[in-house]
Amino acid sequence: WVNMSATSYYLVDLTSIGIGATPLPPMDFGRTLVDSGTTFVYFPSRVFSAAVEQVIQYCGTGACSGPVTKAPDGTFCVQLPENIPRHQLDLMPQLTFTFGHGAATTTWWGSQYMYWNKAQQQWCSTIRDNGAGVAETVLGAAWMVGHDVVFDLDGNRLGVADAHCVNHTQRPGDDKPLEELAGIDGAVDPTNVAIVLAIIIAAGCFSRLVRRRTRQNRPPADGSWAPPSGATDDELSSLQQNLRPGDPEWANAPVLE
Repeated sequence: WVNMSATSYYLVDLTSIGIGATPLPPMDFGRTLVDSGTTFVYFPSRVFSAAVEQVIQYCGTGACSGPVTKAPDGTFCVQLPENIPRHQLDLMPQLTFTFGHGAATTTWWGSQYMYWNKAQQQWCSTIRDNGAGVAETVLGAAWMVGHDVVFDLDGNRLGVADAHCVNHTQRPGDDKPLEELAGIDGAVDPTNVAIVLAIIIAAGCFSRLVRRRTRQNRPPADGSWAPPSGATDDELSSLQQNLRPGDPEWANAPVLE
């Protein structure tokens, strides 16, 4: 359990982070928020840079599962194929979070903090720079992967326990990857686009047809309306339904008893 302050945010006291067996130098994490509505984990710029450099240095010895490089957004990525067994990512250094100056620790494994980046075609970490001048750490949903997280509001504490979670790369019963279904990284299914366009076009054509038939069934606007010879009561009723009070021909319409 970790002491937690539940005000406008869920705040905890993060005091240190270890990369493998080596802790980061003492530095300011700012206030630390636990927020399941945030996808990634965000560190103050100084913490972020130190963590990335330490991971790259750790993997430079060949201890990781593949070559590790820095991505354009500053985080680190490992060059491995998409279909590798996820446990192979656990060769990446584990990240240890210490709260309350040693009161509690949690462990974040490579298979939990790495994700497949379709745009870059490599596995990248979920840690991000929170921006210059922002003294705040945000532990988002990625930090919760592989854990049961309990928000005890009455006790003002946060519980974190290891969990064996199912990790789907495809929706069960579907042969399409999740990122393709959800449009992640700009992926768009051309088939879905074609179906949507066909529906829009068909709806537009139907609407025009209905309006055209309505206009054809409407009597002339000069008040010269007369029922067709030999029209049945049902046909007269249908024609009368196309008239509205205020139309010039309304007064000439037959009254059906």
